[in-house]
Amino acid sequence: MDLQRLCKEKVFEACALLVWNNTERVGVLFLYRAPTGNINYCIGQLEATLIYLKHTKAQLITFGDTNINYFIDNHKKDQLQMLLKTFNLKQVIDFPTRIGSCSVLLIDSFFL
Repeated sequence: MDLQRLCKEKVFEACALLVWNNTERVGVLFLYRAPTGNINYCIGQLEATLIYLKHTKAQLITFGDTNINYFIDNHKKDQLQMLLKTFNLKQVIDFPTRIGSCSVLLIDSFFL
């Protein structure tokens, strides 16, 4: 699917594909939000992307690197959660996706 108009390199990057068999359609969205990217811009672009994909009438699966740590309650996480809830999507990963020498993060997400 062509999402080029919705993406901005090194800020909000996304690609999607539509998969179907005889009985169902699934839209798979891969996304990346740069850690320094403006969160309001990224949420807006994600919303526009999800609206575009919703018109396919496919079940949505979204995953990627949001660079929003789900282990910490904060404004960025709240904004993302609120948007995803409007599309009946929720984060399903509940374990660390990045473990460093000084940190344990859940910044790579899978939304169903």
